[in-house]
Amino acid sequence: MSGSALAFLIGAWGIILVCCIITLTTLMKHDKNN
Repeated sequence: MSGSALAFLIGAWGIILVCCIITLTTLMKHDKNN
């Protein structure tokens, strides 16, 4: 496992996590508004 591949994996998982958090918070806000 090279350093660049490891950095790419960490970056990819970071983006996925951020997308999940944004989606969850958006759903939570919609639930509270309704």
